[in-house]
Amino acid sequence: MQPDERDWNPLNSDELRSKVDAILETMCFVIADPIDSADIIPDAESPSAKAWISFGTDAEEGVLELIAGEDFLLEAASGLLGIEPDELNPELDPGETLMELANIIGGEVVGVLGAEDTTYKMGLPSSTPKEIADAREETDLGFDSMGSSFQVLVKRRSIAA
Repeated sequence: MQPDERDWNPLNSDELRSKVDAILETMCFVIADPIDSADIIPDAESPSAKAWISFGTDAEEGVLELIAGEDFLLEAASGLLGIEPDELNPELDPGETLMELANIIGGEVVGVLGAEDTTYKMGLPSSTPKEIADAREETDLGFDSMGSSFQVLVKRRSIAA
């Protein structure tokens, strides 16, 4: 059996989008509109940060990648901490917020994939890229909050037995 020929639980992008939207709204107090990720235009004035978290089972491995503009991250960080953006410590690394979101959203990804029926292992969130050879991009979700973007990418591959 070729690695991508076996049946596996497909990732329901609509369900994941709904869960990410709820996380942003209830935990970060960020209202983000869904957009086509092809419409995300990098902003030179607001550089992007990235975070990754790996997940998998004995039969598959995957990685969640989050990409966010600095303005988005500052809003999310202030929401998570319950303070106004101008009260944030200027030495705060916005990437820390993104890694926390990777941890939370990564848990939702494995939940959507069926963690009730299968044991998933999760890695630690990181700002260091995690690549999986021959992985296919399964989900690419885009969000916009007041002109600042947030992108959620999920890549997976089967592990040959």
